[in-house]
Amino acid sequence: MDHIAVCIATFKRPQLLENLLNSIANQVTKSKFLISVIIVDNDAKASGQTIAKNYTNYYFIETEKNIALVRNRAVTEAVTLGANFVAFIDDDEVASFDWLFRLYEAVQNVDIVHGPICRDVPDTPFFRVFFKRRRGDPPSSWKRAKPSTGNCLIRVEVFQKIQFDPAFGISGGEDSDFFYRALQAGFRFRWVLDAVATETVLPNRMAIRWVLARSFREGNSFIRLHRKNSNWQKQLILFGMLWIKLFIDLICIPIMPVMAVVSQLCFWRQVRKSAGHLGQLAAFLNYVHLEYR
Repeated sequence: MDHIAVCIATFKRPQLLENLLNSIANQVTKSKFLISVIIVDNDAKASGQTIAKNYTNYYFIETEKNIALVRNRAVTEAVTLGANFVAFIDDDEVASFDWLFRLYEAVQNVDIVHGPICRDVPDTPFFRVFFKRRRGDPPSSWKRAKPSTGNCLIRVEVFQKIQFDPAFGISGGEDSDFFYRALQAGFRFRWVLDAVATETVLPNRMAIRWVLARSFREGNSFIRLHRKNSNWQKQLILFGMLWIKLFIDLICIPIMPVMAVVSQLCFWRQVRKSAGHLGQLAAFLNYVHLEYR
């Protein structure tokens, strides 16, 4: 029988962790696979231990603050347990009752499967731009697919070739780097529309300052990813395209007040793009935005 290790990285979120573990405990398996839950706490004070011990015997602490090291530790423990699949889900999410079964069904002929992460936020232009994630039809491009460690199932063979890079462990973007390298290595991906995880958006993350910083970091990580993994020709193309985008951003500045009145959706889309473009420029100037300091 197949064995899935559900790997959870956590940091100072005991109540949210308990919500997630409750949803994992109620997963449907239809006797197709075994589930082990592995928790790696990045809090040296073990703030998640009391909750974790109620659900699993596989609780570990990674004292160095680095999300990539936490994920790599979880994978190492999964391999030690003899798991042949590793599932990742974030500690601020809950899984639908058939989340893991849907992922398992879809992974039979591929290497990596990933599903949507939904967020229960107000349906306003601001929240639609920064928080709503499209479910819809299967993505038609890599850019739209955006696999993440918030909702995925991976064959352990993938980790024989690829691990999470600690260079992205404090900045964030370690999962984007991982999946980009997996794609380059020829591993097969599949989008699973019905494997749903739902994220709890904390109040501090609804602030304009936080979402702009996240957009900046995403742009920063995007260029760092390509500077690490792409050839100089592609980097040159990205650099040239960035200047075109920055020029468009400058042109848009005078009309932003009008845009805010006529279409809030367009306004916030442009704000998000501009923040990302500035993050990209910063990366080309060798600045690394450290989101998880």
